[in-house]
Amino acid sequence: ELATLVEWIETLLCIERPPSMDFFDWIKDGVILCQVFNLYFPDAIRKINQSPSAHRQIQNIHLYLKATESYPIAPTFPTDAL
Repeated sequence: ELATLVEWIETLLCIERPPSMDFFDWIKDGVILCQVFNLYFPDAIRKINQSPSAHRQIQNIHLYLKATESYPIAPTFPTDAL
């Protein structure tokens, strides 16, 4: 369930999703994906881009997907899925 996933992420990262923000808008820049990944695999993703530019957001997703190839994690998706 989406609410459970949001609560899990908020608890892990000690953050709060803005109530008016759609879940996919919240994660589409890849920052949260990278931060959660780094909690389980410290420093696996060394540079997480905070820039609002689409190029940097795509780069974050790419960094996440590349990291999943090196660690035992199954869920992957194409960069443009978000």
